[in-house]
Amino acid sequence: MEQTVNTTVRLSRKEKYRKNRTYHPIVWFLIVGTAVTRVASFMSLPFLAIHLSDNLHLNSSMIGIILGMSGLTGALGGFFGGYLSDRWGRRPIMLIAFAAWTGVFFGFWLAEQPLHFLVLNGLNGLCRSFFEPTSQALMADVSRPEQRLRIFNLRYVAINVGMVVGPVIGSYLYYLVGTQVFLYTGTVYAIYLFFLFRILLKYRRDAAKRGGEHILFSECLAVIRRDQALGYFVLAGILFFTVYAQIDSSLPIFLAQLGKSQLYPALLAINAGIVVLFQYFVSRWTEKKSILTSLLVGNSFVIFGFFTFAAGEEPSVFITGIILITFGEILIFPVSSLFIDRLADDRLRGTYYGANQFSQLGLFLGPLIGGWLLEVVGGRNLWWLMVLATLYITWFYALGYRKYARKKGYNLVDVIRRVLVDLRMMALFKALAKSVPILTLIVLSVLLSYRFFEARLEAPPRTQTVQVQISPEANLFEIGKQLENKQLIHNYILFPLYATGYSLFKQVYIQPGVYQIPREMGLEEIMRTLSKGTYQVVIPEGATVSDIADILSYYGVPKEEFLRAANRKDYPFDFVQQIPDHRPYRLEGYLQPGKYEFRVDASAKEIVETMLYRFDEMLDEKTRKKLEKGNLSIDQWVIVSSLIEQVEPHPSNRPYVARLMYDRLNRGQKLGIWSIPQPYSRIKRYYTSLYPGLPPGPINNPGKDALQSAINPADRQSPPQE
Repeated sequence: MEQTVNTTVRLSRKEKYRKNRTYHPIVWFLIVGTAVTRVASFMSLPFLAIHLSDNLHLNSSMIGIILGMSGLTGALGGFFGGYLSDRWGRRPIMLIAFAAWTGVFFGFWLAEQPLHFLVLNGLNGLCRSFFEPTSQALMADVSRPEQRLRIFNLRYVAINVGMVVGPVIGSYLYYLVGTQVFLYTGTVYAIYLFFLFRILLKYRRDAAKRGGEHILFSECLAVIRRDQALGYFVLAGILFFTVYAQIDSSLPIFLAQLGKSQLYPALLAINAGIVVLFQYFVSRWTEKKSILTSLLVGNSFVIFGFFTFAAGEEPSVFITGIILITFGEILIFPVSSLFIDRLADDRLRGTYYGANQFSQLGLFLGPLIGGWLLEVVGGRNLWWLMVLATLYITWFYALGYRKYARKKGYNLVDVIRRVLVDLRMMALFKALAKSVPILTLIVLSVLLSYRFFEARLEAPPRTQTVQVQISPEANLFEIGKQLENKQLIHNYILFPLYATGYSLFKQVYIQPGVYQIPREMGLEEIMRTLSKGTYQVVIPEGATVSDIADILSYYGVPKEEFLRAANRKDYPFDFVQQIPDHRPYRLEGYLQPGKYEFRVDASAKEIVETMLYRFDEMLDEKTRKKLEKGNLSIDQWVIVSSLIEQVEPHPSNRPYVARLMYDRLNRGQKLGIWSIPQPYSRIKRYYTSLYPGLPPGPINNPGKDALQSAINPADRQSPPQE
């Protein structure tokens, strides 16, 4: 009788977890550890720039170099870290890299010199680039292929949890204990290092190096160099991180230029909140779609997000844009890791994950390129360029996926068909394919006609500021007629068509009000100005430059900015060039009082130029002839007028006061005016009770009555009125 022998097959822990369809404990440990360590690092690193600026007093360029060093070393070091993990195993590379990373944070706590921080932040990026690709490769090693996308999604959520919680804790700790917060981060990292060592020791068989082959560095280079799919994918990644870096670098600067700095923290909170809340649902959707479909949809969200940034300047616009971009990153980041996993040879998985770190070169280039573009082309054009760059990202992703599909035996038609089926767009695609010629003609016609109208409307350069008054009931033809009369546009018949198209594309509309249009404004700037709205302000007669600055500060015009504008001499009026230097405020006396209406975002220089323009209107040919006949310069006339404004409140008596002043001046007597406003009351030379003749300059800004009285004094025989 034949005996049956039962043999038990001993499975490794990794094989048991794969068989039971659960995640390996190493996976859970690394995901939870990612959240904990990201909380700890975001608790301190965001405040490094503040420490460098406030405590070490470094300039912005040096701070940028120190902060950018992390991205540069991270991009360059990942490949070497991945290769070493393939050759020596995941466990030693992870432990050595994380031990060094822990030491970096203790180093930040002890550092004192800029060079220390430069080296430490470079090591920070290098350690991260060694540890993170290796940990991703290890998670892939101990999991089944169908589990990996969800694992990468969970890891991405853990990163964003750290980004939300870390800065909140850090903002309290940094202002409480200063740079000691880096000591707390190092302590958290040291504790995690201890448990990391324990769990990798416990599951050392699963965390051991795959196979026993001797992998040469030249072999890794050859494989990576030949893998065109990876090359295109890395190019797409560099571009993507360059574009994505604008959220952290250019967006806060642009919002500050718009006066909306307080909106930026809310946008970051929305970004992190959406990731945490919606990552699970998005990951379930991506599991059923091809990699290319997810990448194309993600890039589409990013394109529409930056398109929204370019479309307007309202808070709702930026909120909508950040929501769209966030959904794009939710799709792109985890699926990118999955694509690298699909590309990788099992023997060289760490090398592939490390090579993907070259993408983070965009985090180094992004702030540099974005800052330069923001200065050269402006914020709105920057967002349009990001839209264009994202289109190139889509193209590189498609090329990379095509190379990958070709290796797997799929042709281009199969790839396109799968994407269309995923998006349920096959029927729509067929209909669009038939209508492409018509749609192309329509789009080209709209774009060319818009540019045609803009070119036909552009007026020749102007030499002065122009005032435009738009009533609430004015239609586009009436507005266009007024703009043509003011030489702001060339053909008012075309203006309604252009204005309608501008409102449609930019989502802004002309508002009623009185606008001052500076001479350097082009057509698009004029349209933007007319859509801002206005405010009214009254400048009383006899107000000093300092008084006017105080009044305008209530309407959001910075006082110091206005005072600087009142000391400039680059205004297009001949009388400004004749004003002597070395006065407290160069334009004191020439800022015509009265009722004004300024647009909401008018600069101090534009406001000053408008007030000078009104003074210039009073200085007509008739007035100039009277001054010449009376042997008075413009400056002497303004000085006398300011003194009349100061001493006589009744307009009917001012011509007699003017006559009295001229008589005393002709006899070489002192004017004897005791009451003068600040800052002139603190300057001895302005004391007309001590010195004969006129003071060095005007002491206020006289109104029309005082100016007229100074040029039309009463006859000597006429008695003053009571």
